[in-house]
Amino acid sequence: MREIRPVTKVIIIKNGKILLLLRNKNLNEGETIYDIPGGGVEFGETFEDALTREVNEEVNLEIDIKGIVSNWSYTVNDELHLVGLTFFAEYVSGNVKLSGEHESYQWIDINKINYFHVPKWLEKEVNMAIKKFNLK
Repeated sequence: MREIRPVTKVIIIKNGKILLLLRNKNLNEGETIYDIPGGGVEFGETFEDALTREVNEEVNLEIDIKGIVSNWSYTVNDELHLVGLTFFAEYVSGNVKLSGEHESYQWIDINKINYFHVPKWLEKEVNMAIKKFNLK
């Protein structure tokens, strides 16, 4: 059965650095993939509520959502189509504690994102956030 799933992602900034997560290689057929926190919107949730829940589940942080960076859609396969919003948020408190989805994390200078081996979609989202929210 074909499914359209609403999802959300977030670019979290702390002292001029962005939180990058390294996805668990066991979930990606051994491939190294950088990611940002986010996930599915559950029935009855707003995108912001889902984002707050996902950030808490994935990295154990409290954030202050500042706004939407972009909207996007992605067809995963013949059965699944994702429709999402990427947000920008500032770190408020907490120490990163990873869920099983990710194996490591790092805070990197937001202006150096183009020098990291991140997926093109992530580089594009970060660059849009830099422009839209004057992050440089």
